[in-house]
Amino acid sequence: MENSSRTQPQAIQDIDDSLDVLNQTELIDDIKTKCINGVPLWKNVSPSNLQVAVVSGGCSNYIFRVSNNDQNQISNTAATTAVATDTVLVRIFGSGLTDLGIDRETESLCQSLAHSQGISPKCISSFEGGRIEEFVANARTWSMYDLRQPN
Repeated sequence: MENSSRTQPQAIQDIDDSLDVLNQTELIDDIKTKCINGVPLWKNVSPSNLQVAVVSGGCSNYIFRVSNNDQNQISNTAATTAVATDTVLVRIFGSGLTDLGIDRETESLCQSLAHSQGISPKCISSFEGGRIEEFVANARTWSMYDLRQPN
């Protein structure tokens, strides 16, 4: 019986082969640390108060929703800012994708410009191999049909 992954492009095969990493405690701990260091209002949050969940839909990235369950921090933040910071999205870039034409520097610039026009979440912080973004509840990825609509 032939292994279907052998017919995939190498970059896609690399992503599929590394999916077992998503179950590792080290990755979850690393995501929590990145959030504590990268989300300004989470500097004093205990890692035990952060809940990490895998989000589906990423074509070239691993995407995680990280929720801050520290109710004291959430209520204090609500009094000082209009930006919801109880949940963020962490995007870890897929490996081996530069050969598919993904330029992360250009992607970051495009996201910043899209955010300034109100059509993309804000990038809260970046780290080597990924970034932390605002989490948009009930969002969906635009289809090709959506992108073709003039308004």
